[in-house]
Amino acid sequence: MPRLLLLLIVTLAAGALLVESMPSRPAQAAFPGANGKIAFTRIVGDEDSEVYVMNADGGDVRQLTNNDDYDGQPAWSPDGSRIAFARAVDGNGDVYVMEADGANVVRLTTHPSVDEAPSWAPDGSKIAFGSLRDGLAQIYVMNSDGSEQRALTSGRVNSVPAWSPDGTRIAFVSDRDSTNDMEIYSMAADGTQTIRLTDHDGFDGAPSWSPDGGSIAFASYLGDNIDLYAMNPDGSGRMRLTEVPAYDSNPTWAPDGSGIAFDSGRNDQGDIFLLTTDSGLVRSISHSDSLDFDPDWQRRVDAEVTATLAVAGTPTPAIVLPPTGSSPGHDPPFNAWLVVGLTAVMLGSGIALVIAKLRTSTG
Repeated sequence: MPRLLLLLIVTLAAGALLVESMPSRPAQAAFPGANGKIAFTRIVGDEDSEVYVMNADGGDVRQLTNNDDYDGQPAWSPDGSRIAFARAVDGNGDVYVMEADGANVVRLTTHPSVDEAPSWAPDGSKIAFGSLRDGLAQIYVMNSDGSEQRALTSGRVNSVPAWSPDGTRIAFVSDRDSTNDMEIYSMAADGTQTIRLTDHDGFDGAPSWSPDGGSIAFASYLGDNIDLYAMNPDGSGRMRLTEVPAYDSNPTWAPDGSGIAFDSGRNDQGDIFLLTTDSGLVRSISHSDSLDFDPDWQRRVDAEVTATLAVAGTPTPAIVLPPTGSSPGHDPPFNAWLVVGLTAVMLGSGIALVIAKLRTSTG
């Protein structure tokens, strides 16, 4: 069995991690926007897994990859047009990227060790990933075309990167302050200014930023069970989200913040479930006889328009998000909406994400 797949199954089954092994990846942090499809990994054979996509309600399930070994850990690009993922060929794991329909697969890393767990920078220019090329797992970063690969961490195990929506921080999992458990940390995007976010006798992992950057969802192993929690970006305000006698792990936020998709063993098989954030209700959405895990939520770009706005007095290229349920070309047309309030978030590279409070020109 491929090492990547074996480690992932061990993590799901036992909720524990070997200190010298690569932890399972978190779902990629979603960026503010309209909800698109959910990519995920599905076990399709004894030694095979593939990347699939489905609608947010579980419909229109499609297989994107076809590899005799391991494909998994999908991560949508911020514009929703591409998916980075991990692929093992003859036991060697690398990071690849493909278009949203599975076409034009490109290999980004070629090291003879294991590279996995990709996470996009919010401006799409870089990808952070975990690697065993230094012996113990470390976090690397590269340009989105695979060039200029360099380490951000060193020392003990550091992996499972998750980029914050504003691009300034990377959450990750490490055992740097302990010999027997994994905790969640965050660091500046250049690898400096590391702070510890969790601290308890057990496993904390799979960090996922909320679209507005105000919360981090994660998986935590307390006693004999893995459940989902959320906390503030500084580690305060820890709140339990799920509590069932089965594992819940790998959360990924809906781009509009309305829900959190995650994988769970609560149906005795392993499916993708959806937690509605305002009600706390949970329902299964993948309904498969196979093991489904590692969900990641796409941000729809067809519900966005671009503009140039003055941010802090400077003309700035911007992405403006219309209200939930509306999109360009639909009724009412987007140019009939009037901007009555703006919240601007700098994404980096001189681009602003502008979340608009809108009303129609007719009231």
